[in-house]
Amino acid sequence: MDQRFITFLLISLLLLPACTTTQNESTVATSSATSTPLSNSMTPTILPEATNDLPAPTDLAMTTEQFPSPNGRYVAMVSQSKPIVIDNSEQFYAAITIEEGERQWEVLSNWYGYGLGYIFPDVVQWSTNGRYLYYTHREASDGCSIFPKATGLYRFDTETATTADLLPSGFTRNLALSPDESQIAYTQFEGQSIMAVVRNIENSDERSVVVVDNLTSAQAGSLVWSPDGSYFLFTIAHEPCSPNWTHSIVRVDITEVGLTAVTLIEKDNRQFTTLNWLDSQQTAVQLQDKEGRQWQMDTTSGETIPGDKIAPTLDYTDTAAGCGDIFVYKSTVDQSEYITVWVAANAFDLSNSPATLDIAAHPESIVAQIDMYSGKITDRGEFPYCNDVAPMAEPQSVWTATSGTVIVTVPADAPTEPCTSDPYQATISLENVIFSLNEQTVTVPSLSFDDVPVGWCSG
Repeated sequence: MDQRFITFLLISLLLLPACTTTQNESTVATSSATSTPLSNSMTPTILPEATNDLPAPTDLAMTTEQFPSPNGRYVAMVSQSKPIVIDNSEQFYAAITIEEGERQWEVLSNWYGYGLGYIFPDVVQWSTNGRYLYYTHREASDGCSIFPKATGLYRFDTETATTADLLPSGFTRNLALSPDESQIAYTQFEGQSIMAVVRNIENSDERSVVVVDNLTSAQAGSLVWSPDGSYFLFTIAHEPCSPNWTHSIVRVDITEVGLTAVTLIEKDNRQFTTLNWLDSQQTAVQLQDKEGRQWQMDTTSGETIPGDKIAPTLDYTDTAAGCGDIFVYKSTVDQSEYITVWVAANAFDLSNSPATLDIAAHPESIVAQIDMYSGKITDRGEFPYCNDVAPMAEPQSVWTATSGTVIVTVPADAPTEPCTSDPYQATISLENVIFSLNEQTVTVPSLSFDDVPVGWCSG
């Protein structure tokens, strides 16, 4: 591997934390109008086109990850081979392709060097309209690496089959695209300071603000934009992987005159990390601590609330699914909150005529609950519903239905014994169901699980 690239990686890991302030006391910094790009670069180690010494990609064992577009029209695929030794060095082949039925675009294909902190192509996201694919080069974690790292941002246009270079490699290792896809936020280390930078995609203009200086060892990452794109949050890890390891949470506002940075949480040993938004009003963001527990933070004051005190959003927009006789579930769009309903089919006279059942009157035959996870469910372990693979993801808190109505409709020939025949479709509706946790309650006025395939069992 190129010695300059290794030196750059080692220097980047020795990055320095903010001066000490009192816990929960916000610190504010204001921006400069422009920023100066870093002079150093972090470009992928790309080797020449395949020759007699390099095998054809079709002869390589490849792993592939798929990324469907939001409109379902395209599927992006990132493929990567296992490293092989060529000319006394380890190398691997990687490619990004897009398919639309029989059509296919080759977005990127290259040989890369494999070794300490190697980099590889990866998808960042699709555009909301499904036209553009954003991709980057990520860096493999090595040593004390707290946040996923990426360098460069590129946009492939499926209508013109062209690629735009939105953020050159070497500017950053942490970046996030704004919700309207007009700006890129990224962090940058300059001397002994961490800078937050916002780059306009249309004209490449940049604004920056020094967030913290006088650092000794730090990493920055986990950038999260507000839904309206007016500000973003990110996390700083101070002295990571040491006994003094702490985290700070910083808010950066985009104004007409520049950027303003406020430190909402300063050097907290619970090591909070920004995850995602909890409400459309942008008043609360989800955090996760070093134990994997979920918290809620007020984005103005920095006040935190533990996960078991956080009320469910009740915004279940994902597709309903189910199994057994009868179990159904539905999630929020970020898959961190699930509502589930179990009805013992053999305990009731169910048919194609809706059966109205009182939850409170049948506590052993009807169970409805809301499971709250500290982040995306599959990041916490194996998917726990209609699955017999262990270890299962476990919710951080569970809200249980104590009253309300469940309405069940099944086919006339639905079986009465669990998992004894072919799957069938069931429709379950909730009306005025009250869920409780400790002394807190929330109400689901109405929610429907329509035509959910059930009657089958895992295993």
